[in-house]
Amino acid sequence: MRTEAPLSAAKQKEGNFAKSKGIKMYKAMLLILVMVPLTLFGQIPDGKKILDKAKKKNKEESKKEVKDKSKKSDDPSKSTATEKKAGEIPQIQQGSTAAKENSESKKSTHDDYQKLTVSADSDPFEVKTLKTYIVRMLECLTEVETDNSKEDQNIADHVFSKFEIHHSRAQESLTTVRTGKLLANADVYESAMREIKQDFEEAKKTFNEKSRFISVQSKIRRMVSDVQDQVASLKQRSNYDSYMTSQAKDDLDEARTALQNAIKEWPQLSTSSYAADLLQYEKELQAIESSGNSSEGFKKLIDKAYFEGKFLLQNGLQYGAFTKDAAQSFYENCAKINYPKALSALNNTKQNNDVNSSQIEYLTKEFPTEFNAYLKKGYIADINSHIEKAYAYKANGKTQLSLALEKAETAVIMADAVLLVKPDDVSIQRLRKDALSTVEKMKTEIDAAEATAFTSTFHKENKSKIVFSKSRISIKQENASTASEFFNGGEPIYAMAYFTGMVKDLPKMYRTANPTVRIKYYVDVPADDAYAAPMATVEYQIMASNKTLMDATTLEVEVAPNAGQTDRPEVGAQAAKMLSQLSPRLHSIRVVLSIDNENFAAGSFELDGSQGLEKFAALGDDLIKSKIQNARPPKGGVLEKTIEQGIRSALKSEGFNVLRVIQTDPQWYYERHPITGAILNRTIQAAIIYKDEQNKCIVEYMEFTQKYINGQYDALYRSMRGTVTKPYEVLPEHVNG
Repeated sequence: MRTEAPLSAAKQKEGNFAKSKGIKMYKAMLLILVMVPLTLFGQIPDGKKILDKAKKKNKEESKKEVKDKSKKSDDPSKSTATEKKAGEIPQIQQGSTAAKENSESKKSTHDDYQKLTVSADSDPFEVKTLKTYIVRMLECLTEVETDNSKEDQNIADHVFSKFEIHHSRAQESLTTVRTGKLLANADVYESAMREIKQDFEEAKKTFNEKSRFISVQSKIRRMVSDVQDQVASLKQRSNYDSYMTSQAKDDLDEARTALQNAIKEWPQLSTSSYAADLLQYEKELQAIESSGNSSEGFKKLIDKAYFEGKFLLQNGLQYGAFTKDAAQSFYENCAKINYPKALSALNNTKQNNDVNSSQIEYLTKEFPTEFNAYLKKGYIADINSHIEKAYAYKANGKTQLSLALEKAETAVIMADAVLLVKPDDVSIQRLRKDALSTVEKMKTEIDAAEATAFTSTFHKENKSKIVFSKSRISIKQENASTASEFFNGGEPIYAMAYFTGMVKDLPKMYRTANPTVRIKYYVDVPADDAYAAPMATVEYQIMASNKTLMDATTLEVEVAPNAGQTDRPEVGAQAAKMLSQLSPRLHSIRVVLSIDNENFAAGSFELDGSQGLEKFAALGDDLIKSKIQNARPPKGGVLEKTIEQGIRSALKSEGFNVLRVIQTDPQWYYERHPITGAILNRTIQAAIIYKDEQNKCIVEYMEFTQKYINGQYDALYRSMRGTVTKPYEVLPEHVNG
């Protein structure tokens, strides 16, 4: 038995929406009822003729519309566009004659489709069902085409969904009709369904376009209105609100952007009113911001001066001699107050009511009183003291000129700090002038001293730098063409450090008799990273007796020299080993040289490690072998036989296999009682050559002491070892020199 389940299901899905469209449904049904009598008398129209007629009408009307548009474009004076009120966003034009005629044509075509779907009592159930769904499709099409610019989007979406359901079920019904051969002209109905589907998609597209236009139109109106409200609210506020002003400016920019984007899509948009409104709001916001910033800036200025002044007097004062770093810190704290500007603002503004009265009292009375009292307690005296110390250091010779300059520069910074608070203080201005004069004099002395240190123009141009080269650097023969800042993996790397003075004079803080040279190798680390650790560090000592190096103003720096091309192969070996362990890519290498823990030269180069890094490992091995091959015992005197025997005996008791004893000190060093002056002991230094556990010949410096007891010296004993340099290996054939 056949049922009408498809129709019942469709009606259930329509729900309340169907009720809201009851009138349209009623009209459609009325049309069907009017057509039923025609079917009873056999007057059912020929479906194919009806469809052909509809297509012909559509085709003719389309040609007519194109022709009308062409005529319109040829005669601008006949434009149907209407003048809009300034600032009003126009609706999409709907009123052209061609559009109206096209609409009437579609209505006529739809009526023809309605005729095609009139059912007869003799129709099989499947045919009736097919026609019913086509009628439902037409109803949906009519709803979208009729006054669709005012339709609610949610309702429209429901109609779109409903049409798809009806179209799908009509397709199913048509398949059933074709299968059962229940309708002679099934192709006509399929063609009608296709035409209705196309008309519906076109109507849907038009609806969505209008809906989006209206949405954009509403959005722009709302955005401009919001900006207007924000500006009005800001103008009514008693206090400036920077956040709200910034928000209003952002919203204004957003509204202007939305308006510009809408104009690009709809050029016919008339925007003069909205554009003018936004321009006016922008000017008003600028005025609000300018006035607000003035008030807010005044408050911020006074607040900052008050709190920074409090901090300086409570936490930032130093009693006692200033170092250069401490003077710089004091200067920065004084600068933060911006006291002269704050004081001037308080004296020349009508906005004093905007700040706390206690702040005004503090800045105009308490702060200057306490600051002046601090200056008199010792600060001014300390400035004078620094100037005097600068001249005292200068008198000690060129080795202390750098300290003299530091003292003079500290005095200038201290004077400048006070002038930040009291720019009109004549006594401080005079002190600053004296300190500045001292600085200039010290610089002149330093320049003269450095000039004697420079070995060449190249040296002067590269002072305090490390210069790199692919060949060994010779002093006074180097030039810019021999320098290099880029190396490939495995290439030999030579370097030279250029100083501003002699090695023995460079350290200022912790100068030692035998200065320690330390070379630090940083890999892929920025030069200003004070906390980075070096990839490798090597060091060696320069003996006070080595006058050549102690008086030198340059030092060779070992990076990756070839064996036989360096005086310190052991240093180059360690650096080469470090380079061999890098990853195979481009690296930035920074080398820093210090003497007694003070940095005096630095330089950088790039290393392409994509290939050849393994060559550095082999180079390191060659340098170690070179070190041993070239190593020699130190030259020295011959000890008295009794002393040498005493040393041998002392070392033998400790398990040393002594090969040779070399006297390296020219004489004994005596220790005396601090009060009586009586001799307590005597000490002498010697270089000992011995065989270690690996049967290698090792040279090591040691000290030996004899206590003075009851008028004679006791047995020798070893009192210290490794005093000059680290132990090193020599070949057996070189033990005796």
